[in-house]
Amino acid sequence: MPDSKSRELRIATAGLVLACFFWGVGFPLTKAYALRAQTEAPGASGWFIVSSLVVGRFLVSALLLLTVERRRPTGLELEQGLWVGLFSGVGLVFQTDGMILTDASTSAFLTQGYVLVLPVVAAVLARRFPELRVVISVLAIVVGLAVLARFDPRTMQIGRGEWETLLAAMCFALQILWLARPKYGANRAGPVTLIFFVVIGVGTLPLALLSARAGDVARLAASPAIWLLFALLTVLGTLVPFTLMNRNQPRVPPAEAGVIYGAEPLFASMFALFLPELLLPLSAAPYPNEQLTPRLLLGGALVTFANIVLQVRGRAKPPSL
Repeated sequence: MPDSKSRELRIATAGLVLACFFWGVGFPLTKAYALRAQTEAPGASGWFIVSSLVVGRFLVSALLLLTVERRRPTGLELEQGLWVGLFSGVGLVFQTDGMILTDASTSAFLTQGYVLVLPVVAAVLARRFPELRVVISVLAIVVGLAVLARFDPRTMQIGRGEWETLLAAMCFALQILWLARPKYGANRAGPVTLIFFVVIGVGTLPLALLSARAGDVARLAASPAIWLLFALLTVLGTLVPFTLMNRNQPRVPPAEAGVIYGAEPLFASMFALFLPELLLPLSAAPYPNEQLTPRLLLGGALVTFANIVLQVRGRAKPPSL
C-alpha cells in the first residue's frame, strides 16, 4: 500500500510539472497575443483584450472538454468548481493585464507570491507561530518579489503590472487551498474542471462586453494570426495544463504543490529567452527575447530558493479548511 501511494504521488508530481511546462509556454504566447491585438485594434481597452481572451480560452476549452466529459457533477463538485473558478478567473484577469505591462519572466516569478499566503493560513489553522525556517523563507520571498517588481523604497511604489500580478497571486493561493480541501477529496477532476472553465468564461464575459468598442471583436476576428495565437493559448495554455492541475493537485499536499509550481517561472523564463523572436511574425510588433539580467537572476533565485526551503518538509498532513 505505501508503494502504491508513493507511485501515485510521483505520477501526480509529474503531472503538475508538465502543467508548469505548458503554463511557461503560455507567458510569451499571451504577450505576443496582446501585442498583436493592440496592432489589429488600435486604441482598444487593455481590459477588453484581456477579458475577451480569457472568455474565449475558457469557453472553448469547456466545449472541447464537454466532448469527452459527460458525467453529471455532484453537489460538492459543483461547489468546488464554482469557488476554484471564481478565484482563478479573477486572478487570470489581473495576471494577464499585468503581463501586458511587464516582462513575461518577471510576471511568472511574481505569480509565486501566493507562497506568502499558504504558510500564514497553515499557521492560523494550526494556532501556532510559524517555524523559524518559514519566517526566514517568507522574508527571502518578500525581498525577491521586491527586486522583481522594481520596488522603489524612496517612493514606496511599484508599477501597475507588478501589483496586478501580486494581486493575482493571492487569488491563486485561494485556488490552491480550495483544490486541497479534504471535503472535496472524493470529487472527480473532469466535472470539476468543466465547471471551472464555464465559471471563468461566463464570469469574465460582462467585463469583455463593457470594455469593448464597436468593431473591436470584428477587427480581432479578421486576423489569422489572432486565431492561431488564440488556438495555441486555448490548448497549450488552458485546456491541457488546467486539466492536469485539477486532476493531480488533490493528490499532492499544498506545501509540496507549492514547490512544484516553482517550476512555472523557470519554464517561463527559459521560453522567454528565445520564443519571443520566433513569435515575431505573429505578434507583428517589437518583442525581443528577454535577457538574463542581474535583477532577474537575483530576484528569481531568492524566490525559488525560499520556496524550496519553505516547502521542503511538506509531507506533513495539510491543514483542514
